[in-house]
Amino acid sequence: MNTKELIAHIEDTGIITSGQLSTLVKRANDGDKDAKSVCFKECSVFVDDLLKAHELKKLGNEARKRDSLFGWREKNVLQEDNIELNLCYFRESTPVYWVFSDNGSFEYI
Repeated sequence: MNTKELIAHIEDTGIITSGQLSTLVKRANDGDKDAKSVCFKECSVFVDDLLKAHELKKLGNEARKRDSLFGWREKNVLQEDNIELNLCYFRESTPVYWVFSDNGSFEYI
């Protein structure tokens, strides 16, 4: 599946898996312009449960650090049980997420 077809499939389903994300990151690192410029701001693309668990673990570890980059607002968002991760776009080959909960939201790179 080429990059444009992969992006269209992700937009149609509204969910991205860790495998699809890895494929897009690899293609962006290899110089694929479509992968580097992918933007899901026009539609909601949420991460699947496996990828969500992985990313939330990383976020939780960062929030617990003594010299964390997160402020009180980000930590407050992460305290909620009902957290959603939305993949919005890539900065070069780095995925950028919006983290949503009932306590607010923030952008995560």
